[in-house]
Amino acid sequence: MNLNDISENIAKGVVACIEDAVGDSIRADIISNRLSTTNSVPSRIWDFINRNMKEFGFDDCVVSDTNRGPWQMTVVYDNKTQCVFTIMREKRFNQLKKAQKKRNKMHYVDMLAKQFNSNLTCAYQQTSFFTEHHFDDEERLSKLVQQLLSDLVDDIDLVNNHILVLFETIEHELISVRAVMITPSLDVADNAELSWSQYISNNSAIVEKVSSVDSINNSPNKGLKLSAKATQRKKTNSRIKDSDIETLKNQ
Repeated sequence: MNLNDISENIAKGVVACIEDAVGDSIRADIISNRLSTTNSVPSRIWDFINRNMKEFGFDDCVVSDTNRGPWQMTVVYDNKTQCVFTIMREKRFNQLKKAQKKRNKMHYVDMLAKQFNSNLTCAYQQTSFFTEHHFDDEERLSKLVQQLLSDLVDDIDLVNNHILVLFETIEHELISVRAVMITPSLDVADNAELSWSQYISNNSAIVEKVSSVDSINNSPNKGLKLSAKATQRKKTNSRIKDSDIETLKNQ
């Protein structure tokens, strides 16, 4: 399998779905719900990614929701390359790779790599072959993969490889996307990495506007009323700063 065989429609579509989710969709959600904290954002974007993937309309693909335990995700199967696509943050992938030998149970990336990418290798993987890690549930691999892809089994005949789409963000901006095929050791296989970052548009339809100069967001206190004690402390600190400035001027 050559990653260049993946159609541009899929590459552009996946990037667009991720970019909208981590950008406009989550920003619009924060604004419309007037959220002052964003604790749920890292998890909430996945609901938008999954929705976007289901609604995009990929050519000659099967798109289906599935789950691994409590985690729900959307999987894409490309009829042309006969590959399964999943999406993950770069940071999360690095965490899984680093902790692989400490985990007793397989993560879904372990499962898909072992089932569909077992024939792939990378140059530096051979040196650590003798320390290959085995999971407690590895004997159930085929059954677990079948459960994971249960909503796809009626629509697919063969899976050649698993392709993992990795992305990074800063704030609400998508900064990089790449498609990789990983070995069972979670190493990127030889000649199995392709950047899709060129499809990032960096065009946002969400413009945060301040409706009034008296808006809460323009208020130093964010609309909160200070207690008498806090007000007095603020005045005292202000006088101290003014006194310091005057002293500096006279030096």
